Amino acid sequence: MATQIDCLIKVGGSALTFKRENQQEVKKDALRTVAKIMTLCMVKHMKCIVVHGAGSFGHSSAKQWGLRLGWKDNQKDPDYPEPLNRVKMGFCIAHREVLLLNQMLAKELTEHGVQVLAQSPFSTWETDYGLVVKHNAEALAKQVQMGFTPLLHGDAVFDKSWGCHVLSGDIIVEVLSSVFSVKRVVYLTDVAGVYDRPPDCGGAKLIPRLAISANGDISCSVKTKMDETADGSAESVDATGGFQSKLSCAVETVVKSEGKTPVFICKLMSQGAITAVISGELAENEGTLLMLKT
Repeated sequence: MATQIDCLIKVGGSALTFKRENQQEVKKDALRTVAKIMTLCMVKHMKCIVVHGAGSFGHSSAKQWGLRLGWKDNQKDPDYPEPLNRVKMGFCIAHREVLLLNQMLAKELTEHGVQVLAQSPFSTWETDYGLVVKHNAEALAKQVQMGFTPLLHGDAVFDKSWGCHVLSGDIIVEVLSSVFSVKRVVYLTDVAGVYDRPPDCGGAKLIPRLAISANGDISCSVKTKMDETADGSAESVDATGGFQSKLSCAVETVVKSEGKTPVFICKLMSQGAITAVISGELAENEGTLLMLKT
């Protein structure tokens, strides 16, 4: 698809919300910051697509109601304790919750004068065994060409084999970056970038550059925390793979574009977020740039 996108932006759910179990609370200053960045994009006539995560608006419910395994052909799975109707109800609840966050962000953007079109992938995206087999890139291209900024989010979608699946915003970004001609992808998160170990661990160091080989290998060791905590931290309530999934999607974007689409990962509440989105630049210690190894 020939449509060119200046910047494909993924706003992390942890950056937008306080991501704790059984508590849905948005970070109002984060909403305002996203609106400020998108206002600058509008002034510069940039063509952008924004995708946001669910944060506390969806992840906890998705895990609580057992959406990961869907409702088809999993009734005998020992890890599938939920009755069919319970999973379907959870599907409805998780979808409703993330729509609420989407509307909050859309309201903030439109109040700042950004011509944003909020939309869910629920009815236009579909997966099969968790892999995307249907999307609405053609409709998104038309919206961008008409001067609008599409605003999507991670959501529960139908899956041909499993019945349903939790489609992450990171996967949406990866798919769209392979369909469109994207100048850059920027992940706006609650941390400054990629660290050599989880940033809450002692001695963690920010990695300013990650060189990616043509087969997806990265230039240095990166240890990420898996979803194994039970204390209400982001890792314990993330139903889509957490930072490991985000990093994998970012690497795939660089590889599939053959290096034409660099990926920036930086903190939403920072000057680096603005410069990465607007100009595709990062000062020292402002984030991490993923690019193809030359």
